[in-house]
Amino acid sequence: LLTKFLPMHHDEETFYQDLLTGIRTAWEDRDIEGSLYPVWNRISETMCNRNVVSPGAYKTLFTKPQYSLKKSGTRKTSTNTTSSTSDPDWPVKIPDSARLVDQDHRAQGVETGPMTSQTLIDMTEIKPLNTKGDAEAWGTQAARDEAAIAISGCLLQVYTTAMTAFVLNPEWKRVYVTLMIGIYYTQLRWKKPRGDICKRIPTEFDPYDSVPHTRVGS
Repeated sequence: LLTKFLPMHHDEETFYQDLLTGIRTAWEDRDIEGSLYPVWNRISETMCNRNVVSPGAYKTLFTKPQYSLKKSGTRKTSTNTTSSTSDPDWPVKIPDSARLVDQDHRAQGVETGPMTSQTLIDMTEIKPLNTKGDAEAWGTQAARDEAAIAISGCLLQVYTTAMTAFVLNPEWKRVYVTLMIGIYYTQLRWKKPRGDICKRIPTEFDPYDSVPHTRVGS
């Protein structure tokens, strides 16, 4: 999948060597979440660099660390309008990373209104995997089992993030969140829930609100 997104100056062998170096560096500080950020950033930026969203439409796909999702206040949406809500107690959600398409309205000749608008593609939450052992331990079945257990402990966080995204963008039908545990990941696709989620803050995972579709790999 990643091969077709490699930058022009990057061959496949160089890309995977860079990735391996990042993983080995992350292993040295495997108890720290931030040690995995460079690994994910390299993957995400590589895909962004070779994915032309719409030639001539002044749209660019960016990776944005610590992207802020808020319910209170206003935020620009993909339709160049604003979404506002009134509940100040809804939690601010800041996923570790997000990919968004930025559209430049000034470049399109639009002289009034917001200069740009954004369309969210997906979000990523990253968690450490402090596996015991030598440098090869992340590749063991034991590490994979640890990651699977850790995933269940993070579902409420990513669920709340997805629900916040739906609150801000009521026209959306799906939200994608990738949960990265060490070198392992799960990709979740959240369907828009039934009912009015704007009236409450999720305090537990509710399968009747939104059913995740997952894909696990490494």
